[in-house]
Amino acid sequence: LGGGGGNIQTQIEVMRSRVLLGEVVDSLGLRLARKVPGLVRDNFEPTGLVDEVSVSATSVPDSLGLSFSDADVTARKGGAGVTAKYGQPLEVGGVRLSVPVRPDRDHLTLWVLPREDAIDMLHDDVRPASREGTNVVDVVVNGYDSIITRKIANHTAEFYQRFSSRKSREQARLRKQFVMTQLTVAESLLAVTQQQLTDFRKRERLYSSKAEAGLETTGRGELEVQRAKLNADRQVYRAILANLGRSSPERRMQLLRSLASAPSVAQHPVIGGLYAQLDHYASARDSLIAGPPRRAPTNPEVLAVDSLIGTAEVRLTSAARSYVEMLDAQISALDTIKGRTDVALQHIAETEPEEVRLALRMESIGKAATDLRARYYTAGMAEASEIDQVTILDPAQGGKGSGSGPGRSLLFGVIFGLMVGGAGAVLVDSANRSIRRRGDVEHFLRVPNLAVIPSLAPGAERRGQLRLPTRSRVEVGRGNGRGGAVELVGVDRVHSVGAEAYRTLRTNLIFSPMLETLQSIVVTSPSGTEGKTTTSANLAIAFAQKGMRVLLVDCDLRRPRVHAIFGVPREPGLSQLLLGQVAAEQVIRKTSVERLCVLPAGPLPSISATDLLDGGVVRSLIEALSTDFDLVIIDTPPVLATSTAAVLGTQVDGVLLVVRAGQTDRDAARQTLQQLGSVGARVVGTVLNDPDALLSQRNEYYEEEPARA
Repeated sequence: LGGGGGNIQTQIEVMRSRVLLGEVVDSLGLRLARKVPGLVRDNFEPTGLVDEVSVSATSVPDSLGLSFSDADVTARKGGAGVTAKYGQPLEVGGVRLSVPVRPDRDHLTLWVLPREDAIDMLHDDVRPASREGTNVVDVVVNGYDSIITRKIANHTAEFYQRFSSRKSREQARLRKQFVMTQLTVAESLLAVTQQQLTDFRKRERLYSSKAEAGLETTGRGELEVQRAKLNADRQVYRAILANLGRSSPERRMQLLRSLASAPSVAQHPVIGGLYAQLDHYASARDSLIAGPPRRAPTNPEVLAVDSLIGTAEVRLTSAARSYVEMLDAQISALDTIKGRTDVALQHIAETEPEEVRLALRMESIGKAATDLRARYYTAGMAEASEIDQVTILDPAQGGKGSGSGPGRSLLFGVIFGLMVGGAGAVLVDSANRSIRRRGDVEHFLRVPNLAVIPSLAPGAERRGQLRLPTRSRVEVGRGNGRGGAVELVGVDRVHSVGAEAYRTLRTNLIFSPMLETLQSIVVTSPSGTEGKTTTSANLAIAFAQKGMRVLLVDCDLRRPRVHAIFGVPREPGLSQLLLGQVAAEQVIRKTSVERLCVLPAGPLPSISATDLLDGGVVRSLIEALSTDFDLVIIDTPPVLATSTAAVLGTQVDGVLLVVRAGQTDRDAARQTLQQLGSVGARVVGTVLNDPDALLSQRNEYYEEEPARA
């Protein structure tokens, strides 16, 4: 069997799943046995007696009697009977079979076993094994009848191939459907935001607050320049007019000449004409005085010209005053316009933030919609081009029987057991490839070990028993969870060696040179039951007790435990938050530990957990949560089971890898580091659970009760 798509060990477990083996049981009629007790390979009638056997999943467990005559065979089950010729199929009570030829007996009793029992038996006999360094799996089936074992092996491979094909198509369809839903929402939000921006501009009579502000600011500047020029002219003219009444005729003439020579006044037709007339009278008077003949100032002709000069001065002064009044009116009008401009600018300043908010929102939604369109196109292409990820390389052609009878099997078992027992005592230690102590972690993984966590079972330090429980109820957390017991030693046994170990882990993380910042961290492990959830919970408590606001997020959507540990509801949770069904404040829950909140996993979504947790949605969520909390700790599934931890590891500050002494295989741990490193996740260190009993000698200090003041 050759194939790809996912971790090979995960695919092997799928191949041995009860759903897939149930299909094999039904198709091959493996519920039909010669006797009720025993293993599957002991039970099935030898090939040649009955053929073409299939048993419906709804067939009731009962005996099946076969009676043979010279011409036909009769089958009876549950009071019903049916007769058929030899070689012809017959069906009764959900069992379909044929008898090729008359056997050398008159009667045979078979049994229809319960379906679950048959699946259990088959589960023990089907042993898929991967070839090292490849994606090839050999389907090995133990049994006495080589023909039956060959059929089981081939059917298991075929049904797995169909299952993988269905799963691939379904994942592609759900991925496309999910993207389409998100795209529809994004396009709807984009249309709503565009309409809101248009309505806002219409309501505020703006086509763009930025452009409007630019025009108004430019106009106001021009008004200021024009007003300053008019005001300067007005000040000059007022000063000249004020001095006219206090000056001598000669000085008054100089002032009038200065007034008339100003550019703005010189262009005035009335003032210009009056000044020309005054200048003409002044020149005539000078001619009369200077002669020849020279005339005295009291000469009637000179007096007549003086009278004309006086009249011209009065008229020119009056015209100048009128001009100043005109300047006053112009300045007042400019002040009015400037006031309206200030009001407009104030209005623009008040409306601009809302317009900018709507414009930025529209731009953000537009970019998201563009990205979703590209993803939808990619998903459509993937769905259209989806091919089988599993290929059957070599169908089973035959097999070797396990033996010919119980006696021979027993003898073989005794001899083989003695051989294995003798050799095992010598080889067990050298063959142990698991990580056993702290030195193994740093030697084989080349990653710093940040903490060694002893047994958390109460009193284990005194007993020298350093094994974490793996099959028990949740002792602290007010609820039941899968897997082992989780004890919150930071709450119940503050002065224990376990609590101190988590405080050491907290300190080492804070001062780790591998971390530039410590705002978000993923806690994971190579496989299950290695203590990652226990580590996540107790580490979160340790940071909260230091005064930090901590959020513990359960990203193990298939096997969540955080909600049970802290006694909070599982729903609503993370999956519903990522799907946009609830808000963050609805899913974040406080715990009995001060400053510690948890975000439960929520229900298992219809789409792949990896697809749900991939992309920018989770990155944005982590960034948003990091602004509300000092530290976000994310508990993920094991790395070798799913790609969730690898995906999330690229979006946080670091990854903390938890291994269990005596259980975690070295190669599995190396593969975990390689998988995390290939996607760019930063592994900051490891946590070793359950070291050997030598650790207890170093922990005697913590066995005694703390001194009380």
